[in-house]
Amino acid sequence: MEEETHTGALRDEYASGSHADLDPVQRLFLEKIREYNNMHRLKEEDPDYDKQLSEERAKLQRLHGGGDLSSFPQFSFSEPEMDKDSK
Repeated sequence: MEEETHTGALRDEYASGSHADLDPVQRLFLEKIREYNNMHRLKEEDPDYDKQLSEERAKLQRLHGGGDLSSFPQFSFSEPEMDKDSK
């Protein structure tokens, strides 16, 4: 029950915009959430965002030899040949 009250208090603090009585970690957490939300809105409003994103992807492909940047790379390792005589 106490946890629900605490969570509700955090939600109320976040909604009201005042978080003076929160501990420093909670305050920092709420500030970072607000920063992230603001950055996300700015990206959506920026008309050059898609152009900049495609330029950065092209630069990464040039630097790292091309390939598909949206999937995880496939690795293949062969077993090393071990000599029985070397100890």
